[in-house]
Amino acid sequence: MSTLWYFEGLELLNIQDYNSAINYIKKAKDGYHEVGAAKNEIEALAAMCLIKKNLFDLDGAMAAYRQVCKLADSIHYDLRLMPLLREYYVLSERLGNSELSIAISDKMDSLAAATPRGDVRFEYYNQMGTEALRQKNFVLAERWFRKNDRYIDQLDKNDNGSDRYLHFENLKNLYSSVGKYDIALSYALLCKDEYQKHFDAHKADYYLPYIGISNIYSQLGDSVMCFRTLDTLFNAVEKYASEHGLDIVNGPVGFLEFDAAGVLVEGFDEYPTAYGKYNDPYYD
Repeated sequence: MSTLWYFEGLELLNIQDYNSAINYIKKAKDGYHEVGAAKNEIEALAAMCLIKKNLFDLDGAMAAYRQVCKLADSIHYDLRLMPLLREYYVLSERLGNSELSIAISDKMDSLAAATPRGDVRFEYYNQMGTEALRQKNFVLAERWFRKNDRYIDQLDKNDNGSDRYLHFENLKNLYSSVGKYDIALSYALLCKDEYQKHFDAHKADYYLPYIGISNIYSQLGDSVMCFRTLDTLFNAVEKYASEHGLDIVNGPVGFLEFDAAGVLVEGFDEYPTAYGKYNDPYYD
């Protein structure tokens, strides 16, 4: 019954009926507690944290985070404890509780040092590297991200593709931020290879990594390779459209005033493909 309550609560959470959702999740949490299903209780408590934040009950969210982190720590559930501590840390920072933030940070440090799980350390080092990158402390960001090199090298090539992709993506963004575009390009290509291992070549998503590659070629000033890479995307779109019975590709299409703007010089007899109006063809 607890599992039914839990999933009903998640459904209500998805449709943003938070007051109803928390009632079901609380019943699920209590039910899991009664039967000693600690890991399930942790998931219910984690959902309560999210719901309370959405209800702007930040004190209640903090109390729920204390409870769930304590429970996860007591059963040495390191894989779940680390992301929960991270969320707890972010909320404490938001509330300006610097003393608590330092205590949580110390806990994450000690957990990363003590845990035998490489995936737990991987998440922690990514968090710290991302925070350093956000603060534009590029040397520190590189130091944190590079701590994951050994973990990535030891992974089975057929598993944990998401961890490898994230590692390469982090390094691509880091080196792009500091203007080391040749190194950034090498990681963008590794991102592409890792990404495409897990997608069907006949699916449109297969070619998405080429966007990042073209951006780096643009930053390198290599317009030839930039456009060649973009041509790969356009060819993929045309192929996908053809395979689905379409014979016309029209675009680009913009929907907001923040999209790229231009001046129409031909094609006044057709419907516009961007959000905006135009007048007679005297602009040409």
